[in-house]
Amino acid sequence: MDRWNKSIPEGMTDLLFGLGCRKADLENDCMESFRARGFSPLETPTLEYYDVFDGIPGGLDQTGMYKLFDADGHILVMRPDLTIPMARVTATRLAGAVFPLRFCYRGQVFRTRQNFGGMRHEWTQCGVEIIGGEPDRADLDCLEAAVSVLLESGASQPKLELGQADFFKGVAEELSLDPAETELIRGYIEKKSFGNVQDYLKNRAKPLKSSEMEALMDLPWLFGGPEVLKKARAYTRHPKAAAALDQLESLHSKLCLMGLGEYLSFDLGMVHQLGYYTGIIFRGYVKGAGEYVLSGGRYDRLLSQFGMDRGAVGFGVNVDSLTQAAGEMEKKDRRASRYLVWGGWEQMESVYTMVDYMRKHDCPAEVGLLRDEKEAVRYAVDRGIPYVLIWDEHGGWAQWDVRSGRPVPFNGEGMTARDGSLDDRSDQGAAPE
Repeated sequence: MDRWNKSIPEGMTDLLFGLGCRKADLENDCMESFRARGFSPLETPTLEYYDVFDGIPGGLDQTGMYKLFDADGHILVMRPDLTIPMARVTATRLAGAVFPLRFCYRGQVFRTRQNFGGMRHEWTQCGVEIIGGEPDRADLDCLEAAVSVLLESGASQPKLELGQADFFKGVAEELSLDPAETELIRGYIEKKSFGNVQDYLKNRAKPLKSSEMEALMDLPWLFGGPEVLKKARAYTRHPKAAAALDQLESLHSKLCLMGLGEYLSFDLGMVHQLGYYTGIIFRGYVKGAGEYVLSGGRYDRLLSQFGMDRGAVGFGVNVDSLTQAAGEMEKKDRRASRYLVWGGWEQMESVYTMVDYMRKHDCPAEVGLLRDEKEAVRYAVDRGIPYVLIWDEHGGWAQWDVRSGRPVPFNGEGMTARDGSLDDRSDQGAAPE
């Protein structure tokens, strides 16, 4: 009988050392960025009742949820989404609050994906939700936060692609497509399955005019700069589609005035989960990530599922995907130990006093755990720790520069947070003995 005690389930992963540190930094950076913009942290449980996620229009596929039972036989799920629980909390516990509400969150999300697709079934998400407020103002604020968090992550070539759910809906209504057809074609366009779109339209029982077919066939290709919006207007005059283009144009103009234009592009073929989204939709990309690392949009009907009639907009960052991308760009962990502090067993009080002093001066340091100073230096070499402090036989600290392989003077004054080294240019006083 096979035992699985040395394996992990499909879609799960272990995150080690440098990437683990980088992920923790990115989580903290995201939350700091959100809180600096007035978003308040909100936490929901990992386990929710299945009913919370059931029946959401355009919501989650129930087959993609991890399910279990509580002691009373109720169906529970491992949280497959963080936005829907935010809506539950708002509608059930915050109905009398002052709106708009601005939430930020971080947590684990669990959702099964296609096997052997190399995609995780568990990942960490940080995000924001704005409940209420004037829609265009809330959308602009949400987009600014999305671009900024990508820029602040340190990842290369951040880009935010903008779409609008009502553009495709307007085109579908103008062509008198029924809901089943609309959903079928939406799925093809979302997957960029151009051949399937063409085959369906050609074999449709009630053929479309060539101009009408052109609108749907070209939709997946409507991505790029502002010229895309002008091109899109030639395909439809439906009021809903025209209003969607007007909004995109207005938001883009304002974001450009804020100096963010170079990070924006359009994708009118972005038609994912149209039953869920009701307006602006967007995705964020960075160099080195195999998929989008950020996604969001406006969802004005979600809270009504829980008894509250308020619009909302938000986005989530896939911290794991962003970590992998940022890890490709930045191999060095900014919070990795810069000092190894070693002393004999009798000097451990002095060792911990020095390490505490370093940490308070924003200089990451760790205690040497090996038997003698030679082993401590070898450990520092292997781990890439640039400096070793050793309590010498004269009752003082000796500093060893691992990179040069030579001892260097140490006077214990001041620390440069940039590279973690000690210098004598500070007036902070001498290090403790």
